[in-house]
Amino acid sequence: MAGCPNRCRHCWLGCTPNGHLTGDDLRFVAEAFRPFSADIEVTSWYREPDYLPEYKELWALENELSTKQQVPHWELMSVWRAVRDDSYIPWLKLLGLKKCQLSLFGGEEKTDYYTGRKGAYDEIVRSIELLMNAEIAPRLQVFVNKDNVDDLQAVVDLIHEHRLEERCAAFGAPFSAFVHQGSCGKLRYICIKAC
Repeated sequence: MAGCPNRCRHCWLGCTPNGHLTGDDLRFVAEAFRPFSADIEVTSWYREPDYLPEYKELWALENELSTKQQVPHWELMSVWRAVRDDSYIPWLKLLGLKKCQLSLFGGEEKTDYYTGRKGAYDEIVRSIELLMNAEIAPRLQVFVNKDNVDDLQAVVDLIHEHRLEERCAAFGAPFSAFVHQGSCGKLRYICIKAC
C-alpha cells in the first residue's frame, strides 16, 4: 500500500516502506474479500491519501471496487501533493471536501523535526493558503508533548497572522484547531501525563 512522504515521530505505524499496489492487485484483494463481507471499502493507502502520482485514477478505482457509491475521503489530504500538483486542491473541492486536517507540532523547527522531513512546515503553511483560496477550511491538529509545549505560541501566531478564523467565516466555514496529546507511538516517553 502507498504510505506517506513523512516519517512522523508520533506515528504508531512506524517507518514502513512505501508500497504501490497496482489496479490489478486492488481488484484481486477486493474480490478475495467480497464473499466474506457485504460492505467493502477499498483504499490503496494507509497513512497519507493521494500520495501516488495516479491518485485520481486510484480514487476512481477504489470507488468502483467499494460497496458504497463513493468512499469517504474523510478530512485528510496530502500536503506533499498539494504544493506539487496545481490540480490537487481543486480536485479535493470537486470531491466536496469542506475542511482538511493538517498536523502541526509548533513552529518550523519542531514541525519539521516531528514530521521527519525538512520543509514540511513550509509545505503545511503553503497548503493552508491553497485551501483557503479554494474555500476549504483548514482543520489544525496540534500535537503537544513535553518537548514542544513551549512552542505552541508559534501555532497561535500562525492562526492570527493568517487570520484563519476571519477568512473561514468569510466563506461560511468554521475554523477549527484542536490539541492532540502527542503520546502516540514512540513518543510515550515525552507525553505530558502518565501514559
